Amino acid sequence: MIMSIMIVDDNATDRYLLKRRLQRVDLDKTVLEAENGEIALAMFSDYQDQRNADPETYPPLLVFLDINMPIMDGFGFLSAFHHITAAPDDAPPRVVMFTSSARQEDKERSLHWDFVQEYIVKDDLTAQRLEDLLRGHLAYLADG
Repeated sequence: MIMSIMIVDDNATDRYLLKRRLQRVDLDKTVLEAENGEIALAMFSDYQDQRNADPETYPPLLVFLDINMPIMDGFGFLSAFHHITAAPDDAPPRVVMFTSSARQEDKERSLHWDFVQEYIVKDDLTAQRLEDLLRGHLAYLADG
């Protein structure tokens, strides 16, 4: 099974670094990128076209989402994303908040959504935590 992952972050360096860390985890995966929540939502909204073009890796089933972005921030994405559902035969996408904000209010606001799996402050992500998160997500998909 190929795990499809989306990184939504306006900072190209942060996207690059997370992508590099994801590549070090020994799992079969593909990584998509979006600069802000609006672009990411458009990618999910074009579900059928994307699914037809790349059925093995679409839709992304794990989204790493930053909070502070221009155009549409992470909270705007979460608010709109809960209206988007995967096809009935697909597991619902899950979101990992991946942000520089260590504010408790941001964490609580993010975890309000049932599809938000975890809240990680960027500086706190270790290689082991990332691998555990990905393997846990694969187990969730297998059980789903």
